[in-house]
Amino acid sequence: ADGQVTIASETETDPSTAVTSLYSLGEDLGVTLNFDTKNSVINYFVHPRNPDGLGSTYKGMEGDYKFMVMETSPERIRLRGIISGNSYILTPMPSDADWATEVETYQNCAADMEFSSYSCVVNGKTYSTVRTNRRLAIRIDDQNTVYAPFIYTKTGISFYEPITIDGVTA
Repeated sequence: ADGQVTIASETETDPSTAVTSLYSLGEDLGVTLNFDTKNSVINYFVHPRNPDGLGSTYKGMEGDYKFMVMETSPERIRLRGIISGNSYILTPMPSDADWATEVETYQNCAADMEFSSYSCVVNGKTYSTVRTNRRLAIRIDDQNTVYAPFIYTKTGISFYEPITIDGVTA
């Protein structure tokens, strides 16, 4: 319906959880997308006390409820958080998609990617790597660490932007 959005996330325990709330478009130095009513899926990323203890104290994961619309196409909407400055990409689900099955696929991928340790091998050299909250920290040397935020996909992970280590870009 007009002015309503339904959102699901692999962060929910039950993959069939999809929450509908209100949204509006506004204007604030450009077009904005605003989530006007509480949505527990969005709130997970916004609330200053994340229910899983993620993020900093009293700031949580520093998500947004209000976004600048940067680009739109039928395939995606690119947003920038008004408060955080973070980039977000929204992609449509097929109207006949089964939300629970889709979310469960992402949950399974995330579970399959959980290991006690990680390493990054570039040009035969192994770099110590730590995964924390969807970000890899690849230690290059005592003074340099490459941070690589990522998202889970249906087949693995995808970096938000290319990373370069030892002259190799991935």
